[in-house]
Amino acid sequence: MAIFGVGGIGLSAVQGAVIAGASVIIAVDISAANLERAASFGATHKVNARSQDAVAAIKEITGGKGADAAIEAVGRKQTMEQAYECIKTAGGIAVLVGNLPFEEKISIDPFHLILGKRIVGSWGGGTVPDKDFPKYVELYLSKKLNLDSMITHRIKLDEVDKAFDWMEKGEAGRVLIEF
Repeated sequence: MAIFGVGGIGLSAVQGAVIAGASVIIAVDISAANLERAASFGATHKVNARSQDAVAAIKEITGGKGADAAIEAVGRKQTMEQAYECIKTAGGIAVLVGNLPFEEKISIDPFHLILGKRIVGSWGGGTVPDKDFPKYVELYLSKKLNLDSMITHRIKLDEVDKAFDWMEKGEAGRVLIEF
């Protein structure tokens, strides 16, 4: 599993991969702090996309095969394309969670779709609240889902602009607004 962007959504994906039993979890980010945080949540490999070619690094880690799955949680054209490029040809799936700016497009080689790559979008993780929320609560209570450590900042409502700054700089896991 390769996860592009290990802020709040990406950390959730890392934890999901751990819970699902993934043996190789590759965190990809441009922030060293985010990569260290992802490792503390169970990422087995860290790729700093600021200094490394993420696709080449993932291919090397997977012995040239590519990842079984990649989750893109950044919302950038480049990372969406990289998530698709890094998955294995026969049966790999790229899940696009991030949102591109309005009318921006990505480019992929459609021949790889014929060879077996898949690309899908996800809105809210595909969660069915009535079915899934009780599972999340059970995972949290059994300490398999670590929500508390995802909180990197606590603010008051009138400080919300700080949260957007931290998010844009890649400095936030999850920001909790306290009332």
